[in-house]
Amino acid sequence: IKAAFASPRSIEMIGYISKRDVISSGLCMGPAYVVLGGKESKKSRGAIAALSLAMEEKGVWGFCRFVKSVNGDPCIGVLIPKLVGSDGGNGEGGRFLALLQLPFADDISHI
Repeated sequence: IKAAFASPRSIEMIGYISKRDVISSGLCMGPAYVVLGGKESKKSRGAIAALSLAMEEKGVWGFCRFVKSVNGDPCIGVLIPKLVGSDGGNGEGGRFLALLQLPFADDISHI
């Protein structure tokens, strides 16, 4: 039986925010995930790399909704552009996105 609330694994971009706004908030919580694109798809890896480069050049992070597993609870997070090694196409590094979860309002307790 497939329930009406069933949801696939996914990442949905909501918008973009200045990286300074997130860093200064101190609201990022772990663990971190790496978004590379599909193992078998050069197009999807190229799209993730291009998005990472554009976000870095603009000084923004992506604000997203993601579901980690099939029928899992949705989470809110930030996508952070990253570079390992060089992105010159020599196979010794490349661009990707790091995904960090942000808390919902109910997750924050005031001391």
